[in-house]
Amino acid sequence: MRSSTLFWVTPFLIMALLLFSCQKEIPETIDKSEPVSILKDAGDCFLETNLIAGQFYDVGQVFVTHDESFLYVSYHVTEPGWCLTETHLHVATSLAGIPMTKSGNPKVGNFEYSGYHNCAEEYTYTIPLAWAPGAELVIAAHAVVHHSEGDNPQRSSFVSSGNETAWAEGTSFPGNNWAMYVNFTLCDDGTGGLGMESEKAYGYAPAGSGIQSQCFLDLGISDYWGFMVGPFAGEATFELWALPNTCEFTNGFLVGQVTVSPQSGNKLSVTFSMYSGFSLDEAHLWVSNNPWPDGTMVDPEEFPYHAYELGGSYNYTFTNVSARDAVYMIIYAKVFGVIHVG
Repeated sequence: MRSSTLFWVTPFLIMALLLFSCQKEIPETIDKSEPVSILKDAGDCFLETNLIAGQFYDVGQVFVTHDESFLYVSYHVTEPGWCLTETHLHVATSLAGIPMTKSGNPKVGNFEYSGYHNCAEEYTYTIPLAWAPGAELVIAAHAVVHHSEGDNPQRSSFVSSGNETAWAEGTSFPGNNWAMYVNFTLCDDGTGGLGMESEKAYGYAPAGSGIQSQCFLDLGISDYWGFMVGPFAGEATFELWALPNTCEFTNGFLVGQVTVSPQSGNKLSVTFSMYSGFSLDEAHLWVSNNPWPDGTMVDPEEFPYHAYELGGSYNYTFTNVSARDAVYMIIYAKVFGVIHVG
């Protein structure tokens, strides 16, 4: 369910979305207190494991990394029909430091960190880094996940709606249930896989839209991936894909959508709307009756419409965009998000 490519994480943050993600609803309210940053693979400073629900279902991933100040543990649910309703997390320097019963079962209610979520697809804990470089940690990452009623593609059976307990896949606790923990070693130099860079994203015409999308690499107008869409006229909605690095865009991340709406006087409004967990750093737009800018290299800095330093906004609209008849567009953004790049 997840791409083999990836970003950096949060003070801001990460994950993996496939084509089904285009069906997700944009949340009505999102905490916009700070932008989401990017999680990148940091070798030994980065851990990824499956999120296992009900002992049998692989419903997503758990990511662990750190920077000089914080440890980041991020839950990501990527299977359609599943979401997070609770998360519980405890970090210690030994297994004995995890709250357990005398029989060796974890006491989730005594974990140091807990959260309750309204059917979220991802959640990240930002924990002050209280351990020395090179410290070996034991991490117990528990969740309660909800699933909708329907076919279960993993077990070829029908699943009734309800809740399941879930654990980051790792080593079994010594008790008699199936709970698990993972081991993670901090980088010796005190730095990990965190950064605050944003990643490239381009608009793509979804299947069934009747609008063509052509890759820059196929057109010979850039040495980097990206898409030109069109020609089209009137209303249109495009998918916003980040980090595929090739024309195989489904290897990347579906991070939002871009809606084009006609205005009076041969004008358009173009709105970038980010999905939950992703936010905008920049937005750029090419609109013309010509398929692409003059020359052989596409450079978003040369586009006629720009928005910089959006600071983690979840929506941005260009208004009074000039357009006559059918037009071509290149829709470009730089986005923050919790996206796995490894």
